[in-house]
Amino acid sequence: REKTFDKYQCVTVAEAAGVPNEQLVDYIGKDGYFSTMFDFSYSEPYMWGHGWHTCKGPGEWSFRRWRDTLYASQLDTQKIGYGAVFLENHDYPRAVQKFIPEKDHCPRVQMMLGNMFFFLRGIPLIYQGQELGMTNPGFTSIDVIDDISTKNHYSLAINDGLEPAEA
Repeated sequence: REKTFDKYQCVTVAEAAGVPNEQLVDYIGKDGYFSTMFDFSYSEPYMWGHGWHTCKGPGEWSFRRWRDTLYASQLDTQKIGYGAVFLENHDYPRAVQKFIPEKDHCPRVQMMLGNMFFFLRGIPLIYQGQELGMTNPGFTSIDVIDDISTKNHYSLAINDGLEPAEA
C-alpha cells in the first residue's frame, strides 16, 4: 500500500545504501519509512572493491557473484515490498562499460541491460540514456568534471598510486 498525504497518493523512494536485509522491513513495505528504496548491493560491483579504479570492468569481477547478489536482493525484498531496481545512476559509470566487454558492444546488447529490469520484481528505474545503450563520455581531465563522487574516486585512485591519466 502506498503512503497517503492528505488526498494525494505518492510513492517515496529512499537512497539508503548499506541497510542490512534484516532491517529492510523498517525501511520499505506496509510499515516502512518509504514505499521503496534503491539496493546498491547488486548494482555496483565497483563497491566490492576500494573504488571504481579497483574494478576495471568485465572480467574483473564474477558474473555469478553479481547474479547471485541480484537474486538475493529480489528474494529478500519481495517478502516485504517492492525494490527500486536499477543498474545506472548519476553517480556511477555506464553499465555497458562495466558489465559488457568492449568487443561485444552493439545496440542490442547495450539496450538489453536497461530492458532487463522490466522483468524483475519491483519498480524499474532507467537512468537517462540507458534505454539507448548510452556510453560514458570521454573526459580527458578531472578538471572538467563537477561531481563530488567522481572526484572522490579519482583521489582514491591517485592515493593508490595510479597516474592521473589512468585515474
